[in-house]
Amino acid sequence: MKLRANGYLLATLCVVVALLTAIPNAWGQASTSLRGTISDPSGAAIPSATVRLTNAGTNLGRTATTDQQGNYVFQQVLPGNYDLDVEASGFAKYHQTGIQLLVNLPATIDVKMKIGQSAETVTVTEQAPLLNTTDASIGQTMDKGGRAWSHRIPLAGLKCLSEKRRREMEVCLVQRLGK
Repeated sequence: MKLRANGYLLATLCVVVALLTAIPNAWGQASTSLRGTISDPSGAAIPSATVRLTNAGTNLGRTATTDQQGNYVFQQVLPGNYDLDVEASGFAKYHQTGIQLLVNLPATIDVKMKIGQSAETVTVTEQAPLLNTTDASIGQTMDKGGRAWSHRIPLAGLKCLSEKRRREMEVCLVQRLGK
C-alpha cells in the first residue's frame, strides 16, 4: 500500500514539474524585446543611465540601467505602444513616444543624449521605423485594422455550411475584430 502511495506522489510531482516548466514557455510566445545603447554627443557610452520603458496603454513601466558599454535590454516585453525615457547625470532627460513593439520582432533604439541639466527634457515625437538588427525574425500586430486579413480566412471552404451561414460567420468575425 505504501508503494502505491509513493507511486501516486511521484506521478503527481512529475505532472506539477511539467506544468511549471511549460507555463513560462507558453507566456513567452507572445512577446518581444527592446535593446539599445545610450551615448553622449561624441558617441561615447554612458554607463549607469536609467532607462524606463512604459506601456502607453496601461501605464505600466519597467526600468533598466545601462552597463559599462552603455547597453540596456528589456526582455519578454508584451507587444504594444510604448514610451521610452532616459536619464543620466549631466545630461538632459530624453523622452520618446510612439514606439510600437511587435510580436517576435526584437527592436533596437539607440539614444544620443544631449548635454544639459536634468531639468531639461528632449522629446522625440516622430521616429523612423524600428529596425531589427538582432535576428532575422519578422513580427506584426493584429489591430483594429484587421479587417483586411479577416476577409482572407477561408470560410468559403466550409462546405458543410450554407452560404447564408458563411456570410453570418464572416460578419461576426469582422465585428469582433473591428472595422
